[in-house]
Amino acid sequence: MIKRTIYLIVLVTFLLITACDNDDFVSPYDPSYRLLPPSDLKIKQIAVNKCKVSWKVNSLDEEGFKIARKKDSDEWVEDFAVLAKRSNEFIDDKVFPNSTYKYRVTVFADEYSSSSSESLAILDFLEPSNLQITQLSVSSCKLTWEDNSVGEDGFKISRKKNSEEWVESYAVLTANSEEFIDDKAHPNSTYTYRVTAFVDKYSSSSIESSILMEFSKPTNLQITQLSLSSCQLSWEDNSVGEEGYRISRKKDDEEWIESYAVLTANSDEFIDDKVLPNSTYKYRVTVFADEYSSSSSESLIIVDFPEPSNLQITLLSPSSCQLTWEDNSVGEEGYRISRKKNSEEWIESYAVLAANSEEFIEAEVDAWQNYSYRVSAFYEEVYSDFAEINIPGVSENFVYVPGGTFTMGRTTGSGASNALPTHKVTLSLFYIGKYEITQAEYQAVMGTNPSYFTGADKPVEGVSWYNAVEYCNARSTQEGLTQCYNTSDWSFNFSANGYRLPTEAEWEYAARGATNNPDYLYSGSNDINSVAWYESNSGSTTHNVGTKAPNSLGLYDMSGNVWEWCHDWYDNYSSGAQADPVGPTSGSYRVYRGGSWGSSATGCRVINRSYYNPSNSYNNLGFRVVRSLKYLF
Repeated sequence: MIKRTIYLIVLVTFLLITACDNDDFVSPYDPSYRLLPPSDLKIKQIAVNKCKVSWKVNSLDEEGFKIARKKDSDEWVEDFAVLAKRSNEFIDDKVFPNSTYKYRVTVFADEYSSSSSESLAILDFLEPSNLQITQLSVSSCKLTWEDNSVGEDGFKISRKKNSEEWVESYAVLTANSEEFIDDKAHPNSTYTYRVTAFVDKYSSSSIESSILMEFSKPTNLQITQLSLSSCQLSWEDNSVGEEGYRISRKKDDEEWIESYAVLTANSDEFIDDKVLPNSTYKYRVTVFADEYSSSSSESLIIVDFPEPSNLQITLLSPSSCQLTWEDNSVGEEGYRISRKKNSEEWIESYAVLAANSEEFIEAEVDAWQNYSYRVSAFYEEVYSDFAEINIPGVSENFVYVPGGTFTMGRTTGSGASNALPTHKVTLSLFYIGKYEITQAEYQAVMGTNPSYFTGADKPVEGVSWYNAVEYCNARSTQEGLTQCYNTSDWSFNFSANGYRLPTEAEWEYAARGATNNPDYLYSGSNDINSVAWYESNSGSTTHNVGTKAPNSLGLYDMSGNVWEWCHDWYDNYSSGAQADPVGPTSGSYRVYRGGSWGSSATGCRVINRSYYNPSNSYNNLGFRVVRSLKYLF
């Protein structure tokens, strides 16, 4: 009994002491004794308008949990939410961003409640980030950004053009948007954009960026002449979405023609078929969209009018010739031939030919006169530069030899038993001296007279082959013609228009009268005394040229008087047919033909051949000259 009394006294004393030290004392018999408040209260934002409140449950016999909420400086809303027992979280989907929320969580059972746990959260509204603007076309650009918020209602786009006022809510987009295409922009303008997320009446901060809407001009402008009246412009199209292109043009020193041509979008070439040759054209190419234009690309072209080239003249007969040239222009209307005879005035438009012409046959020439021709192309009233060629006439002491084919070497008639091998030879036309070169002619050109039998009108003799060639070159130069011989190596230009020695084939063809019928023994006759000075009638001397009868071409002394140097090196005849043969390319001797004052009748035959060292000379050896008028006058 005493022990039990002592135990009770100690217990009461302990409880009194404990009660005095703890104001929160709850009697173990109080129903709220086991309602311990939640702990570790946390608030997490899970969307723009939603947050999660969570805690640790520490009580055992609660009926539930009460949530109280306070927004910013508003009053507390008690019993904002009441939750079932054992709850440890609450989703609040009625919050607004950019606000501060406080929460109290209390455990309750019947009319009893625990003390509360309290915490707060500032609900953020994250703005978009990484705003990029890319130009898509002349009038459109694309905005992209990163969406950093969850639960927003959408996005608002605001736009500002240059220094104008902001257009708020220029575009409103749905939730989770991350791009926007503005197709109402204008080139050559600066646009600034703001992108803001929103939910209800609340908005995030905005992100801002700008773009200069470029209007890229065409580049690499090239101009190519297509013809005398057209050229092609080409360029690189660097814009997207333009309405088209404007071409402006300026001719020479005239004013610019704006909008000379207007082209559709995506054009990258233009053909101008209204140009004139010998003019300078400048072009500007500009891109446009609505009333906006890019800067221009500019280039120029000189529309060329190429003159004819390689003008040549071929003699067809003593009264006709053929002009040929190369047509270097495209699109000309025709060609104009102008002619001048001797020192007379030019006859402009002597002949007018059709486009693309490359030849003209002149049927009214006199081979003994000097002619000049000019050939130019024309288009409308514009002419190209002209190609000009001069035609020095043939001296009066020359004879025209028409081209043709003959048998070289005697085949019929008297003396046929002494015939040489024969072959067919075809020759082009040429002019050959009517007479052998006289001493007066040689003296006038060379300043010397090497002749043994002197006399102004007698044939020059005592000349080597080299002397004869030097005379040809000197006379060519004196008369403004092209030399036929290169005296450094004695090479030969058969197409030059100067003087030269006849080839052996030309000599025989001319001596025969350009025919084998009649097939005379001598030049112009079978009667040697009528046509030749030779050993039986010359008195052992030369005679004035032209004192015997001519052959059918009007050539004198082709038989007798003096032997005549030919161009060819000596060799045997070819057995095959030939055209314009010039003899071997080398040798030791040069051919001479025709006989002389000291020759027998046999030596004066038209088929007779002889040869001599080209460095040697003798008083029975002279020459006559030829001009190859087939090629050039």
